[in-house]
Amino acid sequence: MTDRGKELRDRISTVQQRFCEEYAGGANITNAAKEAGYSPRTANKQGSRLLKNVDILAYVDHLRREHETNKTLSRQRMREILRDVAEGEIPETKVSDRVNAIKQDAVMTGNNAPTKIEGEFSIHDILNDLPRTTGLPNDNDES
Repeated sequence: MTDRGKELRDRISTVQQRFCEEYAGGANITNAAKEAGYSPRTANKQGSRLLKNVDILAYVDHLRREHETNKTLSRQRMREILRDVAEGEIPETKVSDRVNAIKQDAVMTGNNAPTKIEGEFSIHDILNDLPRTTGLPNDNDES
């Protein structure tokens, strides 16, 4: 956790911290309050009251930003793994795994990967066809 996160966390009680963690993690107000230890009978009211507290709102915002950053890092790591598979960096990688890694990476980056490949082909044919299907430059482009 960053220094800013620790500073925000230290401004609120342990129960309030738990509420923030649950709420920032996707729970609704009532469930977040229940998980934090508030009475199920008054959880909605307590949760609504908590969300009017400036320190609570700041900590929830910090946690959500932190969660989003972690998701982004995970996405980057997934792409690194896919690239390693596609490039054959992982021992004993089958051609079909390499093709699937290329397709998955194209989907993750918003490029349209072919959904079905028919006929006979080689990995050389697929790799040579990538610039046309993904819009990426190839080694033969004179730019």
